[in-house]
Amino acid sequence: MRKALRGTVTAIAVLCCLGAASGTALAQSAAASAAAAANPEYQALFKRMFNNPQDMDATFKFAEVATRLGDYEAAIGALERVLFYNPNLARVKVELAQLYMRIGGKEVAQSYIDQALATPGVPPDVQAAAQQLLTSGIATAGGAPNGFNLYVYSGMRYQSNASAGPSALLNLPSQFAAAADWNYFTLANAGYTQDFGNGISAEANLFGYYAKQVKLSQYDLGIVELQAGPRIALPAIASDASIKFYGIGTASWLAEDPYYSGAGAGVSSRFTLATGRWEPSYEYRDRSFKNSELYTTSSEQSGVLQIAAINGDGTWFGQAWISRFSASWNRTDTAAFDFNSYDRITGDVGLPMPFSLNWWERRWEFVFTPTAGFSVTNYREPNPSINSAISREDREWHVGAALDTQIYQNWGVRTFVQYSETNSNLPNFAMTNFSVSFGPTLRF
Repeated sequence: MRKALRGTVTAIAVLCCLGAASGTALAQSAAASAAAAANPEYQALFKRMFNNPQDMDATFKFAEVATRLGDYEAAIGALERVLFYNPNLARVKVELAQLYMRIGGKEVAQSYIDQALATPGVPPDVQAAAQQLLTSGIATAGGAPNGFNLYVYSGMRYQSNASAGPSALLNLPSQFAAAADWNYFTLANAGYTQDFGNGISAEANLFGYYAKQVKLSQYDLGIVELQAGPRIALPAIASDASIKFYGIGTASWLAEDPYYSGAGAGVSSRFTLATGRWEPSYEYRDRSFKNSELYTTSSEQSGVLQIAAINGDGTWFGQAWISRFSASWNRTDTAAFDFNSYDRITGDVGLPMPFSLNWWERRWEFVFTPTAGFSVTNYREPNPSINSAISREDREWHVGAALDTQIYQNWGVRTFVQYSETNSNLPNFAMTNFSVSFGPTLRF
């Protein structure tokens, strides 16, 4: 039971920190869409364009307003509809290239520039603009030099059940009881993109997380993961479609000792469909767990983890949304430890709501994001050390909210509150937890 309990604690901590990182990034990308959707001129032009898709005047005006308000994805969608009705508008292709540069889509921008230059009868001024983008704009597209971006979040976190103890001990020793604790944590996510032209680029992403408990040092956790591989544009399928192949390398530490490490591979695609942007993915991870003085049976968890997931974000009836749904299959290397093998389904959604307040003669920007999610986990075999007749089944749900506050330029403060509850057919694994984290953020 000790090994299974601590494995659960680790999984919860890793999932929480990964969820916080992806939620922040998605909230940031959706904030502009939500703010633009609240603009009366934006709403009126969108309604006019929606009611009459062939009204090119309304479409061009909508794209102009959306660009001015920072909703580049909406502007892209509008201009691509223009090309659907008239594919020979070189000027529109150049505008699309500029918009894609602003959101980091360099390979798609390159494709539109090539199309603009190849358009029959392209006006000289449009040709000059396309050439200028070709020689200078592509190199600096995406904002940061060399395509580098960084997000850092550091602070303190409180958990009412940092030990993942059961709600009722049921004759278990007191050391297994739920215990509250604080930790100091740092989360960092760094990315780099290198464009090679012809719709091919390379992407690398390095994720790191470390948490030091104040009292429960046996749950000190560290994890670092690198993902890297090529991305290939698929303009024949859709103007913003692409596919990425990548390798995965992971290492983690628990109580300052090596916990698990492993290699893997994945494939993902990215495209816009209907009211959202979608990124389905599949990953194969071969993980090797290590025994330590505190965790003497960790190696029983070694095996293969497969994950199929889909991330999405967009706007629906003027409200921005973010989501992730996944299915995973974990299989141990040794049949005798199949009580650690499981099938899991998870889902998470968030609704970013940007707003601003004027204090001390200054405008402050905020994004409030309520979140909710669930997971269903079914283990393949009973654990004889707990109950030889019943295979474990867990049902977990959680609700929370994040508040991101811009303090100065790229600096901000993030506060995240969450309540989770796990129901299990084995009382040893039924638990609740309330957590709150806060600290400064940096992104560029």
